Amino acid sequence: MKRIEFTFDIPYVVIWLSKSHDDFKARVKSHFFQVHPELKFLRIQGKQVVLTKEEGKGGGNDGNRKRSR
Repeated sequence: MKRIEFTFDIPYVVIWLSKSHDDFKARVKSHFFQVHPELKFLRIQGKQVVLTKEEGKGGGNDGNRKRSR
């Protein structure tokens, strides 16, 4: 299957609220999991995040990941 990469800008509020590098990474992952649950975190590049999706899989949340509210 082919992997598709998506690049998104990290919202300023996520950067501003972060207290350390580990906190920053956790907040970025959490934010984009809430906004794009069908995509998987790959890496952070500066002020952008790269998320991936496997082409050929069904769209949306396939039930493998639980969302907490």
